[in-house]
Amino acid sequence: KGILQYRGIDVFNLVTEKSYLEVAYLLFKGTFPSVKELTMMKTLIFAHSNVDKYVQRFFQNYSYLSTMNLLSIGITLIKEPTDIDDFERFCFYLAKHKVLCSYLFDPQHTRISFSEDYCEDFAYLSLNKKDNSITKILNALLIIHADHEQNCSTTSLRVIASSKASLKNALSGALLALSGPLHGGANEEVINMLQMITQDRSDIKKYIEKAKDKEDKFLLMGFGHRVYKNFDPRATIIKELSHEFFSKNNITDSLLNTALLLEKAALEDSYFISKYLYPNVDFYSGILYKALKIPTHNFTPMFSLGRMAGWLT
Repeated sequence: KGILQYRGIDVFNLVTEKSYLEVAYLLFKGTFPSVKELTMMKTLIFAHSNVDKYVQRFFQNYSYLSTMNLLSIGITLIKEPTDIDDFERFCFYLAKHKVLCSYLFDPQHTRISFSEDYCEDFAYLSLNKKDNSITKILNALLIIHADHEQNCSTTSLRVIASSKASLKNALSGALLALSGPLHGGANEEVINMLQMITQDRSDIKKYIEKAKDKEDKFLLMGFGHRVYKNFDPRATIIKELSHEFFSKNNITDSLLNTALLLEKAALEDSYFISKYLYPNVDFYSGILYKALKIPTHNFTPMFSLGRMAGWLT
């Protein structure tokens, strides 16, 4: 029906009314935190928002590896305390993963956490920016990626954990599962496709017809979903965010124009309508990441930053 809920609450309401940490707490505990509980959560994450120097050196020395390989190995290098309860462990890994993801942008950076706002702090660590509009977008993107039932990476994590392997080994496996182009890597594929179509300067309908031709190897990335036989609600949210951000910052983007033309053509085509091939979350998230000047190879790590809450839960 095109509805996504966390603990029975519509994701649209969560994006417009809550912070990522409040949503993470909701997933883990089943309720929203009180002011006191949220403050405690922020304090725990802030306290754990640093990593040992040897972990950062790993990111520096092996920067030729793919970003998801770096994260998968990096998470296993973290020294997990033995004297903490489950909730602090939840906060511990949210904090560590935030710092590890920042090293993918610049493994040499020496910035340390300055804010207890998770998204504001990540924007500073990774992009070296303190901008409320960027914080707002990151907050929305992390919330809509926070969980999505029994998907490939979550299944991988639970299978690994079922052998009583350590949590960080299970997270390592989930990160690798997410890297595939049919899962977390799909937003990169969307950007590659839009760039190809934009550079070709051909009629959009040419690619609509190519996508329908079973003999043609061309795939229209970012359309359709295994679960939603309607609009992907996450795509609707990101589309609105994209327009708001582009308009506010006077950004004109040829890829966004191509995306809108492609979406319009697909939604008017009887084949796409009959097959429920509506734009999904990957279709717009890549464009928004690009507008934030996030390198394409870091799109999937950004996905993992939000999904960490669901995995840990």
